[in-house]
Amino acid sequence: MDRGLVQQRASPYDIYHRPANLFVAEFIGDPRINRLEGSFGAVDDQQGIQFEGLWLALDRDPPAVNGSVIATVRPEDVRLSKTEKQGWLKTRLDSVLPTGADTVLQASSEHGNFTLLQPGFFEMSVDEFLWLSFESRSLNFFDAGSGRNLLP
Repeated sequence: MDRGLVQQRASPYDIYHRPANLFVAEFIGDPRINRLEGSFGAVDDQQGIQFEGLWLALDRDPPAVNGSVIATVRPEDVRLSKTEKQGWLKTRLDSVLPTGADTVLQASSEHGNFTLLQPGFFEMSVDEFLWLSFESRSLNFFDAGSGRNLLP
């Protein structure tokens, strides 16, 4: 609910994984979602999304939209590696917060700040490099103007 208006009626699973709009996506979940702003395009006949110098190929057809989009990914859906991987985003680890069953990590790069959630105890030191990958199937895409989800 936003200012007295119901934003989405659905199962808890659908609200979490397929939020109707950016308000719902940002409201539901702890830690909060990660946001990447960009636009759809193609490189060498491969559909993808360009995020300020970061290219992410899509393994599904992008929504039909022109202009800016906001992609979101849940902290538990970001893949990470302690070693460099081709095509993955290089970040610097800013904080490590063990919570018992999980570890919450904060990382940053020139593309933004990222929250990651890893099961168990994740051992790594602050200021070390960490590489991130985003599977396009775990992303939601929102219209930058209206905030509505572009995926059915």
